[in-house]
Amino acid sequence: MAARMPARGREVSYRPIRWDDIEDIVTSFDLTWGTPGKAVDAALSRLTSRRFVLHYLAASTWATVATLHGRFMGVVVGRVPGDPLLFEGAAGELRAVDDQLQTSEAGRVELRDMRYWIDVEHRLEVQAHVETGHAEVELFIVDAASRGHGVGRELWRRVMAHFADRELLGSFLHTDSSCDVGFYDAHGLVRAVTRRSDEHPEDLDRISEPLEDLFIYVASPRVMARQLSPERRGALGASTDADAAASGDGDRGAR
Repeated sequence: MAARMPARGREVSYRPIRWDDIEDIVTSFDLTWGTPGKAVDAALSRLTSRRFVLHYLAASTWATVATLHGRFMGVVVGRVPGDPLLFEGAAGELRAVDDQLQTSEAGRVELRDMRYWIDVEHRLEVQAHVETGHAEVELFIVDAASRGHGVGRELWRRVMAHFADRELLGSFLHTDSSCDVGFYDAHGLVRAVTRRSDEHPEDLDRISEPLEDLFIYVASPRVMARQLSPERRGALGASTDADAAASGDGDRGAR
């Protein structure tokens, strides 16, 4: 049964993700991070956004969707090492999108740029020492129409509580300068790695335009435990510091 939370007099429902949520997630992703400014047509922009979303879902083990009267409001997608994948078929869908992108020169450029970005992120994970023993927030997005209603805060609480209930070294996420990184600062995460775009002119030897400034934020077990109920925190012997509460809606979250 979906849990319900008030949103300024209205009820927001939170439930596990379903495969048929993907179209809504892609639409929201495309509106938030799509590529119309890169002279990419709308169809290619959506296909690129689908590729990103499937990349995250192919690795995911847990996800929660927020809806209001059936309308998509946001999603948070997580990965716990060793847990079963949510969607075994996502990898096949991802390969099919890659095949579509390969059919045009513009699509091949987009695919090359995405793969380069992902490769850079993997190298940053090594620098941050989060390759093993850490959960990851794969995707965190709040639909523009729902911001200001606490949806981002509640989605964040749920993913951190899910991670906190496990024996993990911590959790992490990738984000960049196009996102509201202050949300993570406010919630007690530590910026473990910063990659400044202007310090890497070599990017333009490999891709069509510079990457954003890239960051990895890390949440310790103590920070994650702040999102558990008081009873559960007590059972785990976790911190109950008064400074646990943090606000904000995570306008443009982790990718």
